[in-house]
Amino acid sequence: MRDKLTRFESRTRVFPTMSRLAPLLDLHDGTHDFGVDLARTPLPGGTLGTIATDIHSFQHAEIDPRAGDPFPNPGDDFFGFELVDELGRGAFGRVYLALERQLSNRPVVLKVTLKANNEQHRLARLQHTNIVPIQNAFRRGPYHVVQMPYFGRQTLADVISHVRTDSCFPQVSGDVFTTVAKASTQRNTRHDSSKVDSGVQPFAPPRISTEDGVAVESAAEITDVHPLRNLLTGMPYTEAVLAILRRLADGLAHAHHRNILHLDLKPQNVLFSDDGQPMLLDFNLSADRTTDDRKRVGGTWPYMAPETIRAFAKLSDETPDERTDLYALGVIFFELLTCRLPFATIRRVPEDLVTAVEEREKGAPPIRDFNPDVPHAVESIIRKLLSPKPADRYQTVDQLRQDLQRQQEHLPLLYAADRNPLERLQKWKKRNPNMMSRLAGVMAVTTVVMGVFWFLSVRRDRSHTESLVQAAGMKAALSSARIDLSSPTDALARGQGAQAMTNWLTKYHAGEQASWINGEFTRTLDEAQRNAVLSDIGESALLLAHAAMLDARTAVSTHKNETVRQAVKWNRVAEESFGTTVPACVWLQRQELAKSFGQDDLVASVPAELPRDRTDLDLFFQAATEISNSDCHGAVNTLSALTERQPAHYAGHLLLAMSYQATGQPYQALERYKIAKPLAPTDPRAAYNCGLLMQRWAKFEAAEGEFTQALSVAPKHVPSLHQRGLIRLKRQNPAGAVEDFSLALRSGGTAIGLYLNRADAYEQMNRPTEARRDRETASGLTAQTVEDFAARATYFRASDPAKALENYDRAIEMNPNHIPSWHNKAHYQAETLKDTTGALETIAKVVDLAPNFAPSRAAKAIYLARLEQREQAHTEIEKALFFASDPEIIYQAACVYAMTSERVSGDTEKSLGYFRQCLRDGYRDFAIIDQDNDMKGVLAREDFKAVLDAARTAGAK
Repeated sequence: MRDKLTRFESRTRVFPTMSRLAPLLDLHDGTHDFGVDLARTPLPGGTLGTIATDIHSFQHAEIDPRAGDPFPNPGDDFFGFELVDELGRGAFGRVYLALERQLSNRPVVLKVTLKANNEQHRLARLQHTNIVPIQNAFRRGPYHVVQMPYFGRQTLADVISHVRTDSCFPQVSGDVFTTVAKASTQRNTRHDSSKVDSGVQPFAPPRISTEDGVAVESAAEITDVHPLRNLLTGMPYTEAVLAILRRLADGLAHAHHRNILHLDLKPQNVLFSDDGQPMLLDFNLSADRTTDDRKRVGGTWPYMAPETIRAFAKLSDETPDERTDLYALGVIFFELLTCRLPFATIRRVPEDLVTAVEEREKGAPPIRDFNPDVPHAVESIIRKLLSPKPADRYQTVDQLRQDLQRQQEHLPLLYAADRNPLERLQKWKKRNPNMMSRLAGVMAVTTVVMGVFWFLSVRRDRSHTESLVQAAGMKAALSSARIDLSSPTDALARGQGAQAMTNWLTKYHAGEQASWINGEFTRTLDEAQRNAVLSDIGESALLLAHAAMLDARTAVSTHKNETVRQAVKWNRVAEESFGTTVPACVWLQRQELAKSFGQDDLVASVPAELPRDRTDLDLFFQAATEISNSDCHGAVNTLSALTERQPAHYAGHLLLAMSYQATGQPYQALERYKIAKPLAPTDPRAAYNCGLLMQRWAKFEAAEGEFTQALSVAPKHVPSLHQRGLIRLKRQNPAGAVEDFSLALRSGGTAIGLYLNRADAYEQMNRPTEARRDRETASGLTAQTVEDFAARATYFRASDPAKALENYDRAIEMNPNHIPSWHNKAHYQAETLKDTTGALETIAKVVDLAPNFAPSRAAKAIYLARLEQREQAHTEIEKALFFASDPEIIYQAACVYAMTSERVSGDTEKSLGYFRQCLRDGYRDFAIIDQDNDMKGVLAREDFKAVLDAARTAGAK
């Protein structure tokens, strides 16, 4: 029988819940070419073409810039831009300073290459003060162009060059900035400097939220003309270098959190903007660590980690990771403080590669031998960055940032060794400047007193660190809880999420003690950190209240009152957490508690006028409410606005993907799932849902790959184990399926379905004894969840229709809002029992429950057409098409008009039009089409055959 309705379960499995992608964001990563900066590496007696022959990873080496320069020159008009100066060049590209005529001749930077790479796609995912952003990317003829704002032309290489020229280190950083700025101005005068004002920022780099731990600078700092340069000027040179490296680490952390590795960090690739802000640029060799392109090694010789050189020389198969970037950052750090490289330059390739690896494996020379002003702690940071073994380096850039911050705040380091007792005493004195004067009169007992204060300082430092670690843990848990606690259909996920967040709030005694808000964390954290913790507690409490309200909808009377009381409690905790800036979502939730659960006494506490400005939190909870009310179209609009504001909001992207999926827009959903993946690399749900879509489209190999990816980050993720087992069963790998089902059972999976599925796998392996045992075990279990009843219904479909319907009804009774249960029942009635009238009655209830859910409208139209109710069928299918443009919905429209054409021949052309459109849009389930009784009346026609044959041919290609 036709099975085009069976996939509603996978369509809505997530729960009945991506606006368009940014035009530059291409989620299909291609290969990118190997690249090594040869600027400091003399070519060994040959042209670039000769080197490319010897080093197989170079591609497109036939483009030789010396054989007729194909690039434009300064002064040329270049597609609406006036090229003012050439800022840099390489084998395959040029970088120009240009004026964009159509926007008041604003100065911009154009990077022009003759071959495409993924740099613009990486940059499109990055928005950070310390990364040069992308403004546009386009192709004109043979040229691939990336447009970026112009912040000036000086780099850290200019700083090093100036200090090296002076032969001594400056006392204050202002000497460096002034001289380098003058040098930059002098270079500008070569090409009409009146056209380019490099002293004013033409574009302020956008900041993202603090979700990934990057601090948001104040508006005053961003809008002041030279805020950072003013801050750094007057600092001791070493402290200024420390401040610069900390900002570079912030930018690098932003990239790493989005799975982007730079892989070519060097002073030339750090722009020193005219306001003093260091900014990472040139992501030409960058890689996405979630894809295979990071297996291509590259970089610039002096800044390469030993494992990168080994891989390049074919001495190992190591792949770069974030520690590779940290090594290069260590070389930059060393060079800024010594004006020399830690290791000898590689002059002959490949002859010098083994020597280079051996030198790096010995470790960097002591930095204080070259600059005695460098503190021991800073030297320790650099030595850790330059550790020969990746395992001995900082494991993440966040660890480096913590040590840099602690060094700036005169605190002991957390990760690098900080053993110099005199230096630690000096740090203590700087943290406690007044304490030393008070001790002047008691020097006779200095040893005892200093020992006591050292102990207290360590305790305070430890308490501060523990508070920060606890806050970071809660923030990480919150990212996942936003999804768990917003799910209206997954009670198990809500329960697990509620338990996790309750445990975190218990650590702060939130809601347990009247004075919880003045707890220990308020004494160990500064004001900004304290406010951040309270904000996270407030959001967590709102989520717990939201989940309790969802539970109360289906709770039996004996538990409902207690559930509502919990919702009220957490709503009040949220209000306390936000203090004087309570967002509107707190009050709106309170109004809903009063309206839906009879908590009338709450109304008096709601302000007469709610805050007008909608915060990001307001948008998220508006979307959560829309999802819980089955208004997934509304959720799409709201979450689109949220993710536009907050591109790194993982839950926003994932819920938007689910909402797209629930509204019958699977391709938009797939795009958003792909965006969500790198935002939360340890959460399996984005890959899992991609797998469900691949499974639905009968792309079983791709589906298994997605489930495997999900399991690579969460090996005991039961849904992924279950679905991969089903895929393996379908792909004739029953042993693999048994392995997955067994691990899912050991990991706490819903037992009935897993036992029945494992029985099918044992049958395929010709092991009837084990199959019979699993079926007997399943039959003896008590169904406890919607999924249990669905599994039991599936088991009885062929043998006992009455029991099958009973279990479908029990699932619906347990959760009346669970749309897949309604669809499964309707499909069983229509396709197995041939009860089209009963199926229509069932699906009509789903339409009443979720009027905008396109698959329900389409199913209703199918049943109406089978019952020869032509006008009503047309009305329903046109409504379905209004809500979704999914090729499956369009195919069902072709079916509806094909059936009604038996009575009205004019409907045939409408059916053909929809049939052609669904195939053109990607519908390729030819097995369903060939067996579809609803289409059999028209598929014999030559025009339908021609369209179908063309689609088969295209699909084969």
